[in-house]
Amino acid sequence: MAGLSTYPPLTAASITEAHSKIEQYINRTDLITSQPIDQLASSSQPRSDQGIDQFRSRGVTTASSGNHAQGLALAAATFDVPAFIVMPRNSTRSKIEGVAKILGISGELGDSGGKGGKGEITFCGSSNGEKKAAVEEMVRREDCVFVPPYNHPDIILGQGTCALELEEQFIEMRTGKSGAALDAVIAPIGGGGLLGGIATWFREKPDIKIFGAEPSFQGADDARRGLLQNARIEHVSSSTIADGLRTPVGELNWKIVSDKTKVEGVFAVGEEEIKMAMRVIYEELGMLAEPSGCVPLAVVLFDKDFREMVAREASDRGGRAWNVAIVFSGGNTTMEAMQDVIEEVQYI
Repeated sequence: MAGLSTYPPLTAASITEAHSKIEQYINRTDLITSQPIDQLASSSQPRSDQGIDQFRSRGVTTASSGNHAQGLALAAATFDVPAFIVMPRNSTRSKIEGVAKILGISGELGDSGGKGGKGEITFCGSSNGEKKAAVEEMVRREDCVFVPPYNHPDIILGQGTCALELEEQFIEMRTGKSGAALDAVIAPIGGGGLLGGIATWFREKPDIKIFGAEPSFQGADDARRGLLQNARIEHVSSSTIADGLRTPVGELNWKIVSDKTKVEGVFAVGEEEIKMAMRVIYEELGMLAEPSGCVPLAVVLFDKDFREMVAREASDRGGRAWNVAIVFSGGNTTMEAMQDVIEEVQYI
């Protein structure tokens, strides 16, 4: 990874360069539309990869509950780089199994983790302090390179390629149609790498508003609360179902999120709304999205402040409905988990 003194500027041009480097290794994620979800969202009541030789000789490590862990494990395996992944013990089982499969770890993992042909998993506690300590111990033990899950310019630029692909496909879909403008993008926020990348891509297009979405359970809405207090909240301890969003916003990402010219605002929803959004995505799109990835849709469907704000904006524009792109980030769930959600919440 680039050092903090040598990384490229956080601009759309840098995201384009990052995309050109990874394009051959990634699958383009489709931008899809859904008339039923459009109707639900529009109703008055609301009813889902450099210095490579150094990495090969030393290996890489990170601390992540799943998505970044799988991404780093896959990238490392692709380039024959050992990966030493630190995961909280309470990570979702499907995420642990996903990382284990990539690293070639067979059989049941022990209390401390397990080793495979392409790397290993080490379990740790769920607090940020415990994750940090476990990664530092891994770096000391293996002399490996730490790849942060969100608080680094390279991560932000890489995540920003999501916005590049999103906008490309939106333009392809809407060319020649009336109301062709993209008005807003809403994405999950945990550490802030994804939202920071999206906001960086659209920074030079102020007509497109960028929003963050996070869970409110047990104070997981640190970004929203931090904006109200005008100060970054450094510690989060939550067992929200949206496990990928249990971390506080990183220092570098906070500079983006707290900049009103880049991120218009952050909204938060409860556990039941997240589950209902998860069911809507499954019922209407036939997609299994993990709870963290469902949070933006939950905001669009159920958050009163967000919905009232959109209604005001639409009224100011002569009644034209907004074109809102919703980022479903993460498909790490199972049919068993989906069945539990179906039994717990009614379809709206």
